Amino acid sequence: MSEPDFSRLDQFLSDIPTKAWASELSRALGMPAIDAERALVSLMNEARITWRMIACVVRPGMRVLEVGAGLCLTSLFLKSEGLDVVALEPASGGFDLFRLMRERLLERHASLGLEVLDCPAQELTPSRHGWFDLVFSNNVIEHIPDWSRALDAMLDVLSEHGCMMHACPNYRIPYEPHFGLPVLGTRGRWTRRWFASSIEGLDAPWIADGAALWDSLNFITAGDVLRYAGTRGLDVAFEPGLLYRSLRRLEQDPWFRRRHAGSGLMCCYRLLKAGGMMSLLRRLPPTWTTPMIFTMRRREG
Repeated sequence: MSEPDFSRLDQFLSDIPTKAWASELSRALGMPAIDAERALVSLMNEARITWRMIACVVRPGMRVLEVGAGLCLTSLFLKSEGLDVVALEPASGGFDLFRLMRERLLERHASLGLEVLDCPAQELTPSRHGWFDLVFSNNVIEHIPDWSRALDAMLDVLSEHGCMMHACPNYRIPYEPHFGLPVLGTRGRWTRRWFASSIEGLDAPWIADGAALWDSLNFITAGDVLRYAGTRGLDVAFEPGLLYRSLRRLEQDPWFRRRHAGSGLMCCYRLLKAGGMMSLLRRLPPTWTTPMIFTMRRREG
C-alpha cells in the first residue's frame, strides 16, 4: 500500500494549541501538564494511524461514519476536507481529560458543523441515521461486548457498494497492547489475577480506571471475524504487514515508544532487530499477527 499524503492532516493538527491546552487542562484537572500534553500528542498520532488506514478508500462525495470517534480529530479533519461525515462517540463517565479535550476541539471547529451521535453502535438504523459509503473505527471493536451485534448495525447503515474498515488487536496472538501484557487463560483470566497491579495502575492519563478498561475487552480474533463474515455473506480482507509497521513505529514515534517501554512489544522488537529478522514479519499471514485491519464488503451477486 502506498503511503498516504499526510501534509493536509499535519497542517490541520498543527493548528491545535497543544501546550496551551495542556496547561489549561492541567489546572482544571489537577494533573501534570506533561501528562496532558502526552495524552493529546499520542491521540493526535492515533489520528495519523487512522488516516493511513482509510486514505486508500476515501473518495469525494462519500458519506462517512466514524465509530468510536474519540476526540473526533479524524472526523473533523475529513469534514474540513469537504466530506459528509458523522462521528459516533457514546458519552462515558470518568474520562474527564478525554471529554474536555473533545469539547475544546469541537468548540474550536464549530464552523465545520460536525454531527456527533452519542448512541451505542448497536442502535444505528438507516431510518434514523441514513446510509454511509464508509464505516470505520480504530481500536474500538475490542471494547464492544456484543461486537457482532454492533457490526450488524453498522452493516444495516452501509450503502449497497460501501465498505467497513476496522482496526483492532487480534487476540489469536496472546498479547494485550493497551497494557503491554501477555494474555493468559481464557479471556485473560490469569493475566487479570497475576498482573492486577499493572492493570489497575495503567500509565495512560486519559484512562481513569485501568481495571474497567481491561474488563471492557472482548478478546476478538481474526477467526471470529472470518466466521462472522461467512455467516453474513460478506467478503473480508486483512491488511498485511501491520506487526512490522507497529514495531517500526517504536523507532519513529517517541510517545508510542514511551508507552510501550519495558513491554512485550518492545522486547519482541529488540530481539527481532538484533537477529536481523524484522523483514520476515512482512511474510506472516495477516490473520496471524496483531494488530489487524479488516475490510468488509457485501458479496456481489
